Amino acid sequence: GLDSLVGGGTGLYDSVLAAVQYMRDTYVPGQVHLVLLNTDGVNEDDEGLDLPELLAQLETLRDPAKPVAVIAIGYGPDTDQSALEQIAAATDGAAYQALQPTDIGTVLIDAVTQRGCRPNCG
Repeated sequence: GLDSLVGGGTGLYDSVLAAVQYMRDTYVPGQVHLVLLNTDGVNEDDEGLDLPELLAQLETLRDPAKPVAVIAIGYGPDTDQSALEQIAAATDGAAYQALQPTDIGTVLIDAVTQRGCRPNCG
C-alpha cells in the first residue's frame, strides 16, 4: 500500500540538518544527544542543501559544551560513504556501512554502544 508514496527524492542533507537543529534546540544537560541516521546514504534532493552547505551549517551549530553527534549507518553498496563520513566528522560522530544484511547487527551494536562516549570515543 505504500508504493504510491515511495518515489525517492530523499533530502538527506536537509534531514540531517533539521535533526541536529532539533537536538540542539531541545538540549538537556547531562543527557546523551545524538542523531542516529539510517539511510541508503544518497542525497536525492537537488533543490535542498548540498554537502558543502550542510557541513558549513553543522560547523555553525557546533558547540563543544552541547555536543550533538551524528551516527550514520549507510545500507548497501550504493551508499555515499564519503558524505556520511564527512557528516559524522563534522559532528564528532561516526559513520558505518552495512554492505550485507548480515552486517546490520554488528554495525547497530557498535553504533549504539558508542552513544554514551560521544564525542570522546577512542
